[in-house]
Amino acid sequence: MSEMTRAAESDRAVPRSLEDGSLLVGVDSSESAQHALSWTAALAERVGSKVTLVHASSPWTGLDIAILPFDYEGYQKDVERAVEEWAGILRPVAHETRILEDSAAEALLTIAEETSPSLIVLGAHARGRWKRHVLGSVTTKVLQATAHPTAVIPLSAPAGATGTSLLVGLDGSASSLRALRWAALSAAPLGASVYAVCVVPLDGFAERPRLAESESGDQVGDTLEALRSLSKQVATETGASITSDVLVGHPAECLVSAAEDRFALVVGKTGYGPFREIALGSTSRACATHAPVPVIVVP
Repeated sequence: MSEMTRAAESDRAVPRSLEDGSLLVGVDSSESAQHALSWTAALAERVGSKVTLVHASSPWTGLDIAILPFDYEGYQKDVERAVEEWAGILRPVAHETRILEDSAAEALLTIAEETSPSLIVLGAHARGRWKRHVLGSVTTKVLQATAHPTAVIPLSAPAGATGTSLLVGLDGSASSLRALRWAALSAAPLGASVYAVCVVPLDGFAERPRLAESESGDQVGDTLEALRSLSKQVATETGASITSDVLVGHPAECLVSAAEDRFALVVGKTGYGPFREIALGSTSRACATHAPVPVIVVP
């Protein structure tokens, strides 16, 4: 039995598509979060989803720490005015706003548990000088902890949520198979096609994809055959248009390059590393940090 078959048999979860729930977006005053909000508004119009805007704010923690004596009521009103202003971009679509006095990551995870969104949306980058090269701490925490697909939006992504192709990176792990199914199920509401890719690394010491057990010694050819078979199966089950290919090189670099001009790059949360049950995979993290388009991470 191949690794791909074992992963498929162990994957009992049926991914939800973008049509199956609301969008949940975390917002603050940062450029990255505001860009993610614009992208969410455009996506909601495109697929007909409701949006829940979440803002976490507390005068007792982080950068907003209060100095006594403190006008708490005035602070709350300022926060509410800011959130109302941010929500203005969502006026064309159904939406609600939630303000929680908590850390940003905990607030998002709490609301996600309540609303079970089809997609959580977050800005990619941290504040500060190196923000374009570092995945934000809140985004990282949410990706690590959530059980919901999460879109990480870079500043380079078109705010209009454009593109008609979903690129899916597969390595044979259960989460990468869920990523393919999520993309296939979401293709119809997006009016998009799916391009499934597996990367065979040049480095002989690197973790190899486990889509196929190569008996012929031709790993690229055997992997491509297995990928095409899997893509055909998923296309038949979902009605999605799926093409597939095998690339050779560094997995994250190949995926980031191939993602150019697509609607999004879709990857599984974890691969085959020793901490795969608790940690965001290295390839997924690299893609979320450096891809020029939104990266959707599927648990």
